[in-house]
Formats: sequence, C-alpha cells, structure tokens
Amino acid sequence: MPQDAADTLGDASLFEHIRALRPSVLGLTLYSWNIERSLHLAGRLRSAMDGLTIIAGGPEVFPDNPLLEGSPVDMAVCGEGEAVFPDMLRDLEGPTARRGDPGPRLVVAPATGAAPGRYPNPYLTGHITIGPGDAAYVETQRGCAGGCIYCSYRRSSPVPRLLSAADAVSMLSGICSLDPGEIVFLDPCFNARPDLSRLLRGLRRFHLPCFAELRGEGVGAEQAAELAAAGFTCVEVGLQTMSAKALERAGRSADPDAVIRGCLELGKAGVRPVVDIIIGLPGDTPDGILETAGRLVSEGLSEDVQVFTLSVLPGTELRASASTLGIEYEPLPPYHVSSLPGWSPSDLEGAREELAAILGYDLDMPNRPVLTDGWPGEQRIDLDAGGAGLDSAPPPSVRHGSLLVSGSDLWAHRDDIAECIRSRRGRDPYCVLDVVLRPGSPFPLDLLDRIRALDEPLDYSGRLARLHGRDGLVRPAILLARETLSGFPEDWVSEVASCCQVVVDVPLWDPDAASLLSEGLGVRLPGSDMDLSALARAVPECPELLFFRSGTLEKIWVEAVLEA
Repeated sequence: MPQDAADTLGDASLFEHIRALRPSVLGLTLYSWNIERSLHLAGRLRSAMDGLTIIAGGPEVFPDNPLLEGSPVDMAVCGEGEAVFPDMLRDLEGPTARRGDPGPRLVVAPATGAAPGRYPNPYLTGHITIGPGDAAYVETQRGCAGGCIYCSYRRSSPVPRLLSAADAVSMLSGICSLDPGEIVFLDPCFNARPDLSRLLRGLRRFHLPCFAELRGEGVGAEQAAELAAAGFTCVEVGLQTMSAKALERAGRSADPDAVIRGCLELGKAGVRPVVDIIIGLPGDTPDGILETAGRLVSEGLSEDVQVFTLSVLPGTELRASASTLGIEYEPLPPYHVSSLPGWSPSDLEGAREELAAILGYDLDMPNRPVLTDGWPGEQRIDLDAGGAGLDSAPPPSVRHGSLLVSGSDLWAHRDDIAECIRSRRGRDPYCVLDVVLRPGSPFPLDLLDRIRALDEPLDYSGRLARLHGRDGLVRPAILLARETLSGFPEDWVSEVASCCQVVVDVPLWDPDAASLLSEGLGVRLPGSDMDLSALARAVPECPELLFFRSGTLEKIWVEAVLEA
C-alpha cells in the first residue's frame, strides 16, 4: 500500500482503494493505535469481497487479546512473521483458511527468529519508496534480552540478533542513495552491541541526522561524542522512574542515577535526550513519580520528557500477572492501568497534570483544527442560505476531515448540524472530524456538548484524548472575524474559549492581532508570503495559537516551528 494513501485516506476511501485492487490476500499489521480501525476495515472488505483471505500480524497478535475473537481475520502471526509466512501462503492453496470460526487461526513464529539482513531490504527492492526528506526506518538488531514485564517484545523475540556493523553500513549506503532526510533506527536498544563504535564511524560518511532509542546507563563521554559525530542530534532514553524498587519489580535492570549521568553526557556532546517516564509502575508511588520529574528539572533534563501511563499490553508478563499484582486496567486500547496498590484512580488521573506543572509545559500538543483554504476534506454549510451544502455531495474521504458551519443562529439548527456530523462519521468513523462553527451571534454552550457526544465509536485515540482532557475524533472549534468580534460579549468569548479553540480571522499581523493571543484566542492570517522566522520570534510563548489560510505556510509552521 503506498504510504501516502495509508496515511491520508479516510475509512471510506481506504475501503474503496483496497477493493479496487482486488487482492486475494489482505495483510494487516496490528498496533494498539490501529487495531480497531483495521478490524473495522477488514470486516467491510470481508463482506464485499468473496474469497478474500485476511492475515494479521504485529504486536497486538497474542492469544490473550480478546479483540481478535470473532474478528474477520483468517490467520494471525504471533511474533516475527518472515519465517512462517511462506508456509502460510502455501497453505492458502488448500482449505485451511478460517471460514466462520470464532477466531483466527493463530500461527506462533519461532522465538529465535531471523537476524536482520537475512531477507531483502524493502527500500532496496523498491517495495517501499522514500520521498524527498522522508525518514528511512532501519533495523540492525532484533530481539531484546531485557526483562521488562510491560513489554511484549521480550516474550515474542527474547534472543538478540545483530546485523554486523559492516553489513549495516553496506545496507545503509544503498538506502542513503535514495536520498532520505533522516535515518531512524528501530533497534530496541541501539547501543547494546559490541561493534557500536565501528557502526558509528561508518555512519559519518552519510552526513544525515539519525535517531535511535538507547540505554542511558551505557553512555559515557566517549560514546556520547561518537554518537554526535555519527549524526545523532536526538535520542530516546527510557528512564521510567527514579525508584529502584519499581524498576526491579518491572524487571528492568537499570541504575536510574547512571541513566541520568548518561543523559547529561549526551547533552554535553550536543545530542538531545528525550527522556521517557511511566506513571503507575508497580512498586512506584505518586510521590515517587513526581520526585522523578523534580530530579529531571534539577538536572536540566526536563525540556523533552515523554510521560506515559502504564499500559497492560497483550502478550506481556504484566497482563498475565495483573490479578496477582492487584492491577486493574482498561480492556481496550490503550489498555491503561486504572488502579493498583499505592495508586487510586484519582492518583493516576492527577499525576499527569502534576507532572506538567513540575516540568513547566503541557505534555500534549493541543488539538489543531484544519483552517486552511482548499482542504480536500472540507464541507461548507451555510445555514442562512437555506442550509446550502447540507444536501451536496460529500467531500473526499480523508483521514482528517473538516465541517465548516456558518449561520446567524446555530442553536436553532442544532439538529441539522448533528445530522451532518452523523453522516460524516458514518462514512469515516475512525477519522478525525473538525467541526468549525462560524456563528453570527452567541449560542448556548450546550451546542458544544451535543457535538462532542457524537464522538462514537471510541478507539485508541479517542480514549486517550478523553483521558488527557482533550477532544477525540470529533473536535469542535469556533472561527470568528475580527470585524464582528465586538458583537460578541467578552464574557461569552472568554467562556467559550475555555471550552474549545477559538480562532479570529484578521487581515494582517499587527499589535491588535498580537493582543488576541494574550487572551488565549487563536489568530488566522491570510496570504502566502510571510516571514515565518520573524513571526516565530514574535510569539515565543504561544506559537500554537497562530493559524494560516495558506496550506503551505500551515505545513511549514507545524513542522518547523511546532515540530509536530
């Protein structure tokens, strides 16, 4: 499947695209964030295409995942699939694929698996293309000998296997001839290899930025300098917590103080460490995780911290022993722990907010409505023109759609708005829909509640958004014009801005436009010729509040300034 299509098509257009290809076998890689959408798509294709065989793999495929029960999947691979896939395809010649059984036939791959490089690299064969500036995703290691009980990888691939430094550099030479913009290593622990220095010396010739996940306690001054010379500008380091007791219970053999020292060495060498911490590890406490954040602040390592709530994933030792450990968790993705000894539900809910206060920034990028002109998934409805647009052909089905509703009395047309949202959701139930309201007068804020209530079904992203206090797949926003702003009471504007993103259309960037940002309001700028560097310097505290009618400027702003 072309990556652009997989990334941008909505549910309806993705269904039509695949059906038009008329495949005899459909392969799905299932992750926690896509399993529900993928199974929904598979079910529609199963009903529409006689003789279709559906095969699934990925980290969600384990015997203890109830989402696979009764799914349309015929066969599912648990573990690394290359070794068993040819036999599975040969089996399709006989009557072995499931038809009407309560679940897929589970194929368990050998735990030892294959070393990277045994099979042709898909970039070099042309099966996966690299666009200008795209990252190339590379593995030089498979398997992990770590004992982390919250990770399924250690159960499906417990034996580390390495592609030698010489072979890795040779492979990368071919990939780099395709002109990627970055090399991203998928290795579970990039610096856990005896020939690391040789690999890093080989990377220097490519002059490309690199990214990988490291074990921080293995980094000294010399290794940090080698990483910087090889092109690493940023790495991810799993600290998880400063509690040695919690790390031991989690099966993670790490010295948290050594991880901190490794991160400091990386920073000195010019490599930015992104530090991971986990809320709710068994043996940790709410005070303990807050002390972890405080330590990062005191060490100057708080600029880039990723905060996760413990997930009880399928196939993990944590899930198998959850009842013994007194852990309760949500049964659907993202499988967050909901209570455990030492952590009440309110502790888990409040920890993220307290961590944000300690670290000094919001842990989640706020939802950003699509407000560019000419967006392919935009549908416009003018309620003052007899509902113009309500009965028109729907826009293309895209991964992120937009519904722009204008009218002098939106509340009076609340049922029409709701029906239009339901129609869009019916076509693309697992896609984002921005509902952008352009009111001619104030409306009861109950309208926003009615819109949000239409966010069904919930999936990974919707549940995660609600846990973090954000809108999921249905996201209301309000667009006002500066010349009519005075017609809305200040207290109404202030109250509605506390409920959703309010953006004001302005004719140009001037002091009046800048003053709107101090009130928490967004500003949308016209034109396609603008000094974005100067603009970024003018709004260092709130760049997320600037929006652009130009799709080109919006893309540059999001990628270069917001780094999203």
